[in-house]
Amino acid sequence: MYECCNRTFETLNEFKKHIKSRRVHSLTKSNVIDINLPRSIVYSIISKRDFFMRLLNLASLDNNDKYLLLLPTKKYVVGSTLKRSLAVRVEGPKSDKGLPTYVIYAGNLIYKISFKVDSIAESKTRVSLISTFEADIGRLGTLLPSVVIRKLSNLPSPGKILEEFEREIKILDLRSYGVTSK
Repeated sequence: MYECCNRTFETLNEFKKHIKSRRVHSLTKSNVIDINLPRSIVYSIISKRDFFMRLLNLASLDNNDKYLLLLPTKKYVVGSTLKRSLAVRVEGPKSDKGLPTYVIYAGNLIYKISFKVDSIAESKTRVSLISTFEADIGRLGTLLPSVVIRKLSNLPSPGKILEEFEREIKILDLRSYGVTSK
């Protein structure tokens, strides 16, 4: 099953037809996580840029907003790190409709990750995470959908970002109980 523009496609041919139909494609995923930490602590963690950079495995290129997004590889090859990475610019955390939001720009790719933090009880918090990915594939991309599919499959999907955030925040939740993770 394939997903794009918040629709699902059963076959590869349907998906390729969709890729050919327009230049700009997007995908949005969201999730809600309950955490046994006070709202103030969770909000301060989310507002720290270092937590967000570690979450997405971004390596700093300089002291400004430029980072290196390391792309996953299927095999270990010496010297492939720089070949399998993407230079990105990160903005945030900034307020977008009252939500702490990070925006990652990588040429014609844009990731937007927003957090909503609500108190459930004195020491319990509910975090809503909204992750959006948008790509402008250009005219050539509409002519060669197979290449677009292969290249975009290497990038972290909004669903993968949600999984990483949930894993990281659950580790913090366990640490609040004095449990160490391995």
